[in-house]
Amino acid sequence: MIELREDVIIVVREDGRGATVTLEQLARYISTHPTIGNIELWVARQIAHAVMHYFHSDLNRDVVEETQLDEVLQQVLECCCDVIDSDRPASFCADLRKLAVDAGYGFELVFFKALERTVGQLRNHPARLIQFTGLRPCVKLLAGKKNWTRDCSRLETEIVDFLRCRVSADGKSNGALLVVR
Repeated sequence: MIELREDVIIVVREDGRGATVTLEQLARYISTHPTIGNIELWVARQIAHAVMHYFHSDLNRDVVEETQLDEVLQQVLECCCDVIDSDRPASFCADLRKLAVDAGYGFELVFFKALERTVGQLRNHPARLIQFTGLRPCVKLLAGKKNWTRDCSRLETEIVDFLRCRVSADGKSNGALLVVR
């Protein structure tokens, strides 16, 4: 079986026909969805990436029914509305690339310890958007690679899983939206 790219899913319509949906198409659809109103395209891309990651990684599916996609989108967008419409401060942001540079070339354990301290700062932070930037450059620095490899993919997944686990642990996220890019 041929594995699809991570930024593509096949949606089976009610009439049984399949259609390829790219990350960009899904993001444009989300950016004008009636549930959330008009949002910036970069935010819509992050939401679309999270939805595709959910289907690919969590459910291990490349083909989804249109109704299932609509249900997942509705749930995610309702959650995003709560976060976006909140009166809490806009965001908490941390640069993963800077953490990797500070940790030193190839020192993953030092990096994860620094990342844990950074996530610890969220304990009493009222932000509605928790954003970690610089993921790909961070991974390349830690892996010591110039070009993207399987080791980079493994480390990228490990960092994202670590962030999901630590941010959601003990309610540190307080219902905030986690964005890793």
